[in-house]
Amino acid sequence: MDSEMPRSKIKTISEVEAARRRAITGLRNLGLEGQAAHVEGLSARDYAEEKGFEIVGCNPMNRRAAMAGKMTRAELEDRVTELETELDDVEEQLGEVEEERDQLQEQVDSIAEIVGGEEEAGDEEEASDSDLEADEPDDD
Repeated sequence: MDSEMPRSKIKTISEVEAARRRAITGLRNLGLEGQAAHVEGLSARDYAEEKGFEIVGCNPMNRRAAMAGKMTRAELEDRVTELETELDDVEEQLGEVEEERDQLQEQVDSIAEIVGGEEEAGDEEEASDSDLEADEPDDD
């Protein structure tokens, strides 16, 4: 039996982190909040250990060296699918961040309108107080 670790089990720390986040999302989507909380409480390294992943350095050359040998077409197709899934996850996260940013910007704009309205009202009050003082006759 070959003692080499399957290539799909060799990952960089960022790949492990992406897999951990996907697992959390998937578990939550399935309503498995307890398991999602467990995975969320794990560091990327702990998650890798639990799943049996071997972590290689983030240098792509090290990863290629760890995966030395020719990959079959099926392995390459699996890797492409894995990368496409990771890209989809990142694009989804980006969309969520952009949506949250837009909501926060709307809140900031609303606050700015309120504050701006209060400043204008304060300026008007000061102006009307000045007008009243100017209209009063001098008792001198």
